[in-house]
Amino acid sequence: MTALFVNHEDIRQFVSRLAIEQPEDRSPTACLEHVARCFGLPYPEFSYRCRADRPHSDVGLPLETRTVSALAKTLVENDFTCLKNTRRLELVAAAFGWKADAFMHHLKSTTASLGRNPTLANTFGAVQNPTLDALGGGSKMEAWKKAITRAAYGLYIVVGPTGSGKSTTLQRSALHLAEHLKVTAVEHDVPPDGTEEGDRFQSAILWGVKGGTTAFVLREIRSRRDARFALWLAERAVVLTTMHADSPLQAINRVSEFSTAVPVGPLMGVFSQDLLRSADHEAGSGRTMIADFASYEWDGARNALSELPWETRRDGLYADAITRIANGETTLENVAHVFGESFRGYVARSPMPQVAPLA
Repeated sequence: MTALFVNHEDIRQFVSRLAIEQPEDRSPTACLEHVARCFGLPYPEFSYRCRADRPHSDVGLPLETRTVSALAKTLVENDFTCLKNTRRLELVAAAFGWKADAFMHHLKSTTASLGRNPTLANTFGAVQNPTLDALGGGSKMEAWKKAITRAAYGLYIVVGPTGSGKSTTLQRSALHLAEHLKVTAVEHDVPPDGTEEGDRFQSAILWGVKGGTTAFVLREIRSRRDARFALWLAERAVVLTTMHADSPLQAINRVSEFSTAVPVGPLMGVFSQDLLRSADHEAGSGRTMIADFASYEWDGARNALSELPWETRRDGLYADAITRIANGETTLENVAHVFGESFRGYVARSPMPQVAPLA
């Protein structure tokens, strides 16, 4: 977990934003959220990271909970938009326990060359072409994009094996949603239920929902704790995450196993993907995505698990692979090499007049 530090440039920008932006009201809650906003971070992450362990760092002064509380209290008591810059700076420095001149001198002499502090960064990462369409996926990707855009709540999972590109799809899905919704990335492991840390974590997330966040991006679901938290949050907002699974059906099965005694009703969509060598891979054209997307109504995922034969769980991917073969994007040999006997079983069950038989 990354603690928060502020340096000379951060404080200059923070004081400047206080001059032109006001909290929604003078309540302590609104002022706490405003402090986070003026530092450029969503409140849930800001609040939680203020409580993180603070190892030695030369990137600035630690931003602690007591400091944030003091800043919020100052905002409750003062309209910063009506104050001179020197007075605003005095109040901010006092919240950190400093006199204004000594505060800025210390920050300038120790951190002025650092620019924007990297611990305050909250980005999904730079990508050359941050669009979902650029990844491929055809009609399945289009269906996924429409589903997450129109959703008001629900858990949406990108699944695939290691190296299938699911993290990239998650990242670009978040960037796509950010065009329509307020999106927050939760970059921390989920703490245990029933602990003080777990209670603070859930409270921070709920503040985010109350503050207008309508979509959250979570780390990969790897444990029962992760699954239970994702389902809990999905009843309140749109949740995007990833999971290591080979199909929508296996994803449902894993979430059900992880979430004992917790309804899987909020699981509304699973996008399954894998990457195959393209037909002209030797020429350097890279890989081709094959995809499947399963969309559910409330609690429909559980019904799918009980109704669909297990041996057909990857049929959606295989059908897309056949389409890619027919379009000349990959070859039958490439698909058979990756999926082996299970794909041969699909070929035996499903007529494929558009491609040559598999030897």
